[in-house]
Amino acid sequence: MNIYSNGFLKISFAALAGIMALSAPKAVSGSIAASVDRYYDDLGVYDLKLTSKLGFTDEDIEILSGSDRIERVDTEFVLHPEEEAKEADGEPAIDYVGTYNTLYVWVAGAGERISVTDEYRSLINSAREYIELYVEPKRLEKRRADIKAEREARIEELNRRIEDEVVSLREEAEADQTDFDEDYERAKAGFKEEQESINKAKKAIQESERNAQSLVEGEKDELRKVLDEVYSKSVVTAADLKRAQGISSLVSGSESSYHEKFTDQWAELSELEIKLHDQETALDEEKEKHDKENAARLKQAEDLEKELNEEILALQKEGEVDTGRWSMEDRSRLDGYSQCVSIMDITDRILTPTGILIYVLSLITETAAVFGMIRRNKYNIEEGLRQGLDEARTKAHFVKVSTAASALGSLIGMAIGLIVIPVAASYAYADQFVIEGIVLDPKPLWGAVGAAVMVLTALVSSNVSYNRQITK
Repeated sequence: MNIYSNGFLKISFAALAGIMALSAPKAVSGSIAASVDRYYDDLGVYDLKLTSKLGFTDEDIEILSGSDRIERVDTEFVLHPEEEAKEADGEPAIDYVGTYNTLYVWVAGAGERISVTDEYRSLINSAREYIELYVEPKRLEKRRADIKAEREARIEELNRRIEDEVVSLREEAEADQTDFDEDYERAKAGFKEEQESINKAKKAIQESERNAQSLVEGEKDELRKVLDEVYSKSVVTAADLKRAQGISSLVSGSESSYHEKFTDQWAELSELEIKLHDQETALDEEKEKHDKENAARLKQAEDLEKELNEEILALQKEGEVDTGRWSMEDRSRLDGYSQCVSIMDITDRILTPTGILIYVLSLITETAAVFGMIRRNKYNIEEGLRQGLDEARTKAHFVKVSTAASALGSLIGMAIGLIVIPVAASYAYADQFVIEGIVLDPKPLWGAVGAAVMVLTALVSSNVSYNRQITK
């Protein structure tokens, strides 16, 4: 019987299809999971990300790091160093000085497990439970007490600032205003006295002008008398003319002298009055400027007092500190994780049962192919036996062919299911699963057991088929 007969190929293809369908789903999901896990491990990705509305302190980090369940705790993590992009989705805005928004936790032993497996998730959930039950409650209570103490200290500091800064600023402004007002009033009184002196000098000049005018009028009367006397004579002598000219010159000189004197005095007083007015105007402008500056200082004190009181009121209204709970996230929010979990879920729920079904059908097909091969060769086998062929050797040859066909198909099916299909799938979904390098995790035991059963089925079915179909 030809080893490459139609029956041999049917048996081989049945075994190939069954083993490939049985081993490929587990190999694909395992290889993708291992590839994604290596990608995370190469980046040093955290296992848990903790966030808190109250922030984390150095003491929180120290306590978490001290647990044998925690390998490492850090305050920063850069998912893609080459892009300088910090993985900070959903981080709360923290107003507490000296705290950290987020903590990144690496769980002890997690690096030795593949991220998307139940074993890894069980370890992470155990660490999460430990933090939630034994670390978080005590740390939140301590944080509440610390924040309450910080709030009370802040209120005390604000009250002290009101007493020190606001009161001091207001007292300085008021004292400065009082001193300036006193100086201003003294200066205004001085200006008033000077103005009164100038007014007195004006009256004195006016009195002097009236007196001088009387003297000039007297001299003019004397001059008129002399002129009348001279002009009344029938004969005017040179002496008379000289006398008249002398009196006329005296009157003219006196009048010019008085005019010049009083003009200078009025000019001097006018200059003094202008100077006094300018000084008074400058003083008034200085007062106006000072009043504005002092009003600004008082407004500054008022605004500062209002600001501090508002902050005190806000702190007093806050009441009890709302600690909330720590928010914990694992790798499930990272790129590729959910897709990988999804493909593993599909594998467990759909592909694996489908593969088992195909495998069972392949076993049936293989058995049918073995029976069919005996049936097609039954006449030749019986004719050979009648002509003296050794029955044991004929049966052994048939069993070997069936078993070899099943073994060959199983080996090829394992190679395709455990290597070719996982590599092709990993490359096809590399971008979706953030895979940069293929890591094979074919789960060979699953395929090996299936192959053993497949070969054993061929062995048993060939014996049974031969015994039932060949005439003894």
